[in-house]
Amino acid sequence: MAWLRIQCLRLQILWLLVPICCQGWTLVSYYRVTRALKHGSLLSSRLPHQHQDTLQSTANIDIGCISVAGHDPDRYKANQDAYFCESCQLTDCNVTILGVMDGHGTKGHLLTDYLRKQLPIRIIQLLKHESLMTSDLEMLKTLQQDLVRVGRATNDPSVMLDKVVDSNSMNICNDTDTNYASLLTNAFHLAHLDAQMEPGIPAQRSGTTCVVALIVDSKDESTNGLYIAHVGDSQALWKMTCSSRRGSEEGETAETMSPPQYRKTATLHATTPTTTRIPAELNRIENCMRRRNGTRIDAQGNVFYGPQGIAMTRSLGNAYMLPAGILPTPVVTCTKHCPEWIILMTDGVSDVLNHATIQAIIDGNAASNSDMQSVVERVARRASEAWQGGLNMDVKIDDITCIAVKLGT
Repeated sequence: MAWLRIQCLRLQILWLLVPICCQGWTLVSYYRVTRALKHGSLLSSRLPHQHQDTLQSTANIDIGCISVAGHDPDRYKANQDAYFCESCQLTDCNVTILGVMDGHGTKGHLLTDYLRKQLPIRIIQLLKHESLMTSDLEMLKTLQQDLVRVGRATNDPSVMLDKVVDSNSMNICNDTDTNYASLLTNAFHLAHLDAQMEPGIPAQRSGTTCVVALIVDSKDESTNGLYIAHVGDSQALWKMTCSSRRGSEEGETAETMSPPQYRKTATLHATTPTTTRIPAELNRIENCMRRRNGTRIDAQGNVFYGPQGIAMTRSLGNAYMLPAGILPTPVVTCTKHCPEWIILMTDGVSDVLNHATIQAIIDGNAASNSDMQSVVERVARRASEAWQGGLNMDVKIDDITCIAVKLGT
């Protein structure tokens, strides 16, 4: 009889605890949702259409975005890619913020899922000149010292960036654009530190590539421009079109010609993956090799620190690899003229489609007046077919993610 009374008492206590636990879970969920809304996390990589209308209503652009999970016939494969699209309205201009990421490591998907929300938060915070916490400033200062002391980075970020910019892509940001270059660098560093401090985020051994584009649209055309920051092998490809006056075949000069005639020229530009193929990057890694045992480069150019290896020289996360020279500092490039279009993509696209093929897809869709969502869907389909290779069998396919933007529509 005593045993029965004890069991009844336990059931009564459990019955009282159930609504309390449910209410507590609701409060926690409410806190998480309101915190996300407060910081402006607008886009999930699993909801590609949610933010598109918002961007179109606030900026003169057409945007498409897609992320397709890859496939591995031998094991379960999580989609480690992610992307984000944000719009930040400032007093004097509107800034569109775009980015794609490709995680690596066993838990890279956890890192990309966190950073696709946190990196835009940091960029917007700096764009709005919001004050940083004292702890943020202290961590930034410590990181910058460690990048030089441990990672063998130069003490001058502009010199460091200039050494790895491909001369065939774009010039390094000049003095008038230093603010945006510094802003993007600080945002990358802060998000990198945030990930290390966040419980459950594997920012020590897992990492991610990242390419971010800021499109600045201002009433003052002198401040307009495209600013791109990247680490790793996720790439940006953009098309610049400009008009120039030309003389007649009979020798008439452009100045005397009436009416004047113009010739349009188009050029493609692309970011260069940060790998040991870049001499300055290789030199930094070799300096670390001479100073520390356990750092090595294999025949494929992969960098190892102890048992852990990585195929690039810059990455968000991978904090464990800093002694081997792996930096979270982005390469920043810019142009004062906005491109006709730009596409950001992970290596699930760039490894199997060359630049000419991607340009043909985008320009072909433009000729048929298709929107950019159709463009990215076609790019993803072509990339998937390329991975399949026409084989009638189950093959490994990488995650495929891209964002394409057409300006001035």
